[in-house]
Amino acid sequence: MSDRSKKGPPAADNLVDGPVDVNELLQWEADYNPNEMTPGEFGRLRESIRRFGAADTATVNRRSVGKGWPAGARPCIVGGHHRIRAAKEVGLAVYPVLWVDEDEIGEAELNLALNNIKGSPDRTKLDELLVSLRDRGSDLKYTGFAPEELEAMLGAPLDPTSIVGGDPPVGGGGDSPDGPGYEPPGTTTERPAARNTTVKKDSHGARMTIGEYYFDIPRQAYELWIEELRQDVGFSEDEVVSEIRFRLKIS
Repeated sequence: MSDRSKKGPPAADNLVDGPVDVNELLQWEADYNPNEMTPGEFGRLRESIRRFGAADTATVNRRSVGKGWPAGARPCIVGGHHRIRAAKEVGLAVYPVLWVDEDEIGEAELNLALNNIKGSPDRTKLDELLVSLRDRGSDLKYTGFAPEELEAMLGAPLDPTSIVGGDPPVGGGGDSPDGPGYEPPGTTTERPAARNTTVKKDSHGARMTIGEYYFDIPRQAYELWIEELRQDVGFSEDEVVSEIRFRLKIS
């Protein structure tokens, strides 16, 4: 732990933009921060930081007396909670910080703004760039996209071995006697073969089409559901798709 943390919070007026001890930053998380990441998203962030380092600064509020905070108030992370945690996991000792000076309302508003104000890609340019990177030898691992997102954009078949996560989008589950996929212990059931199955995914969720049936699943629920299926039946595409068809009672 740094000497500064032993002495208590740093004086707000003495803070300058630059690297700050990661362990110290982790003490300044905002308990109201609503932003969450799935395990898959956090894993991709962690690998990006492992590959590129701290390429994006965290934003931290000074919480100065001049802005109505009590004397000695700890600074507070406004943006960058997940990046700092990921930096800790990959072994970074410090993380770059941009300091701001906001009152209580401004701090919360900025937290929301940093989490929500984002652009959206031009799909034609995005597809062209991804194809160009792939053709030049990139495995696209560090682009921030989930494997199934890349497959949907590039037209490759679904690979269940690279998918993270999910809650079933329909009621019940394989472990519940009331669920559509429940089987008593020791039961062996013939699954229908997988056929005519596609998954298209964007930032909002996934549309899964199986034969003449389709359904839309929110992104986080889809990732968690696929993880459950992968744990239940393994990594084979046919096994995963057959299990989905069985649970939905699609013959």
